[in-house]
Amino acid sequence: MRKILLVLMLLSAVSSSAFSKDFEYKIYFGLSKPEGGAVSLAEWQAYEAEFAKAFVGFNVAKTIGYYKGAKERSRLITLIMDDCREAKLDETLKRYAVRFNQESVLVVKTKLENWKSVSKTAVTKLNDKCEG
Repeated sequence: MRKILLVLMLLSAVSSSAFSKDFEYKIYFGLSKPEGGAVSLAEWQAYEAEFAKAFVGFNVAKTIGYYKGAKERSRLITLIMDDCREAKLDETLKRYAVRFNQESVLVVKTKLENWKSVSKTAVTKLNDKCEG
């Protein structure tokens, strides 16, 4: 009985955000093609439009990266979502890798304790939750 009480006390002390399934995904896309050349602006925009249909909201940044010692133009997408849609993300990234003959797309996944949106009139915790 003591063990159960101790577990219950510990669980009540932990905030519900500790059990959050929200993650930040930083996704790095190289734009150099192995056979030479690069993903064009039009090609990237077409892929980005596909990505936008699959996910509620995200940020895109132009970056410069290095892969195997070679400098290349790249894009960084930052996406916050529940991890139950990770398989959909993997499918979307695989399409990029196949379409542009990329060896890989780097994904860095970080657990979030809390996140919110601050507007002129309200502060709202946002969620990109899976349909359940």
